[in-house]
Amino acid sequence: MTTSEASALQAQFLRGIEDVIPSNTSLVSELSDILEISTDSAYRRMRGETLLDISEIVKLCEHFQVSFDAFSEVKSGMVTFSYLPMDAKAESFAEFLEGTHRQLKQIANAKEPRILFACRDIPLFYHFNYPELANFTIFYLMRTVMNLPDLNKVKYDPDFRFAELLEVGKSIYDAYIKIPSYEVWTESTVRSTLKQVLFYWESGVFENKETALRVCADLSKEIEDIERMAELDTKILNTTKDEPVSPIEDEAQHPVNYKLFLSDIELTNNVKLISFGDLRAVSLGHLSFNSMQTNNNEYCRNTEQWLNNIIKKSTLVSGTSEKQRLQLFQAINKQIDDLMKRISDG
Repeated sequence: MTTSEASALQAQFLRGIEDVIPSNTSLVSELSDILEISTDSAYRRMRGETLLDISEIVKLCEHFQVSFDAFSEVKSGMVTFSYLPMDAKAESFAEFLEGTHRQLKQIANAKEPRILFACRDIPLFYHFNYPELANFTIFYLMRTVMNLPDLNKVKYDPDFRFAELLEVGKSIYDAYIKIPSYEVWTESTVRSTLKQVLFYWESGVFENKETALRVCADLSKEIEDIERMAELDTKILNTTKDEPVSPIEDEAQHPVNYKLFLSDIELTNNVKLISFGDLRAVSLGHLSFNSMQTNNNEYCRNTEQWLNNIIKKSTLVSGTSEKQRLQLFQAINKQIDDLMKRISDG
């Protein structure tokens, strides 16, 4: 590679990083702070007069959670993924939540953010806005998926609150609803959450039916709110009134930032294509609730083509598509009602 080609690739790399940082933050100050260099040295790297060395590239990639192969046009069929290794410890789950919040906050503050989301399951982000459902979800993931020794023989106690984790979870929800997104659901997207509740009910992890029904009631409220989001094309609802205002009436507070699609094609994984500026990343579901991510340009391009194809073959249920929306949410609510009846009947 010639010096001019390396300089052009570096400029592209730095433009990608500039897309990630908040609009009120300058790239030169970020480079100076992270690389511990003077502003003059930072400007020389931005102009391509000085090439970044390997250690500097690694620092920037780790800090901004991007991979340098995002800027490679080589079609080798090999892709580098990153993920958060997790141990059977509560600290690992806390680290997962903190990392998720940092990433979503970074995306929300970036230039022209957008997420295309193929949802095999209800996005975990939503659960954290509903205290009973959020508390149950945290308990289930740590006890059953992560197999934490301290929780192995413990029954679910709704009065015990994972206060710090719930607080981070609420921040995750608040960040996600600010990001424009297209979500693709199927009628079975709610099924995994229902199975979690049913599994604990049949296994005796819930001490009584009232506790299980409280979790179901929160799930029902979550679905009600997502239906309102779809109706208004916005994830930011007015929580101070019985009915949210139209986004047309108050676009600043209620931006048009949500489209929901129903797919007849079964989705076998949770797949997110995240884009901001010229930079893209793909996040794949990994080990039930974790994810692994890549910025590889060719892989992102192929994933975007697949997602767009799924969307083209799906039915829009948000906005003016009232009939399709009612049919979808009636089917979902029936699944929840059936579970609640099953629990109530003992």
